[in-house]
Amino acid sequence: MPRPASLSPERILDAAERLLRRRGAAALSMRALATALGVDPMAPYRYFGSRDAVVAAVAERRVGAGLAAAMGRRGRWRTRIEALALAYWRGVAGQPELVLALTARSEASATLAARWQDGVQRALADTGLARRAQRELADALADLVHGAALAPVGASERAVKRSIALLLDGVDARLGSGQL
Repeated sequence: MPRPASLSPERILDAAERLLRRRGAAALSMRALATALGVDPMAPYRYFGSRDAVVAAVAERRVGAGLAAAMGRRGRWRTRIEALALAYWRGVAGQPELVLALTARSEASATLAARWQDGVQRALADTGLARRAQRELADALADLVHGAALAPVGASERAVKRSIALLLDGVDARLGSGQL
């Protein structure tokens, strides 16, 4: 099958997102992408070295800009954490198959996870919270976001904001009492 002149990373990522939505994370493969694009099975490899690289690029495309904007935010640690968590949620909301693909393969999400951890740690830098507690909070927030994205009915932004606030209320209370 000849390679169409219009094959590009963007076109491949569009097809990957469609496959994720329509057929699920398990159905996303380089061969399935090639078939969906009507190209030679090896053509997607010219742009992405593996399925994991495609998943990582889809995640970056969906979540990256929002995380970058949230990481640039100033203000109290809590405001910055809320912005990060909402940016992440907005990127994966309505994309349960993307969440499944990210959580099923750690290689696919390593870059995004590192950016997420970095953002949370930067936001918490002035709190005196130990690194371990920062990582645990980042993990708990990521779990909350993933769970909200996987909810069968889908969580509203208002519900996600309330859940984030409840989690952060506990952190705030413990910080205030010296328990963290």
